[in-house]
Amino acid sequence: MVINALAAQAKSSHTTTVVRFLHTSRNYFCLPAVQYVRCAGEGEFVDPPRYRIGRVPFQVSARRGAAKALELTFYSVNAEGVIIVPGIPEPKTRADVFEQVDVRDVHDRQDLIALINACPPLAALFRRLSMAYLDAHAQPSSYLDKLATYSGGRSGSQQLIHGALRRDPEEGWQKWIDFSGDAALEGFLQIVRDWLDEDIDWRESEYFDVIWNGQAAALAYFDDLPYAILKALGVKIIDGDVPGSSYRAAELVKDIEEANQIAELLELDLRFEAAQALSIEVCHG
Repeated sequence: MVINALAAQAKSSHTTTVVRFLHTSRNYFCLPAVQYVRCAGEGEFVDPPRYRIGRVPFQVSARRGAAKALELTFYSVNAEGVIIVPGIPEPKTRADVFEQVDVRDVHDRQDLIALINACPPLAALFRRLSMAYLDAHAQPSSYLDKLATYSGGRSGSQQLIHGALRRDPEEGWQKWIDFSGDAALEGFLQIVRDWLDEDIDWRESEYFDVIWNGQAAALAYFDDLPYAILKALGVKIIDGDVPGSSYRAAELVKDIEEANQIAELLELDLRFEAAQALSIEVCHG
């Protein structure tokens, strides 16, 4: 084990103390150097109880008090080993994960078409609605009812729309919006608003702009740490748990108590704790 090797190295020198051992460890793990100050009465290397990995358990009762004094950050670890920043709410609606779909940026029909085109799930919705529009009497829709109140219902426009949808079922929805005129713009915008207010459909996850929750926040932190630190703590960065998956997370593969002992040994400003059951939802792609 790296820790044991560093300890042995430190113990082999007559002038080496606990402080020198920590200095050696910090060099190995690429941590900032700490100025060494010799204390009176220093002798040979001592293995203090708080550094005995695997022999003295980390005291949970004392952990919280020490964290407040040292301003440590606690990361929750759920039953699957996923590391999470507690207290960050989970995304609930599509608006939470499609941040770039913002109807405030739409000022005309072309803006709306560009907005929809930039979001494949939203474009798929308008494609379905345009086909329903073509067969409106067979499949009544609340969306279509809303549009009817805004559309002028001009027969010439209707004919143009029907022709465009029949010729190009995939992209005809763009002509549907364009030929409906400015009077129908607000109705189309309301469709987008209603879609954003719906619950998240995780089948659309590959198109999400962002998922900012406790899992993502923890990943962002640990992904920036040096590999040697991650290895010592027992943290793995998972980028797709299966081929084609968009699942990304930082996972703890060591025992929480052992990881906390190592974090204390390396003077890291973090600790791990078990997440409360049923309080965390892991986002799998």
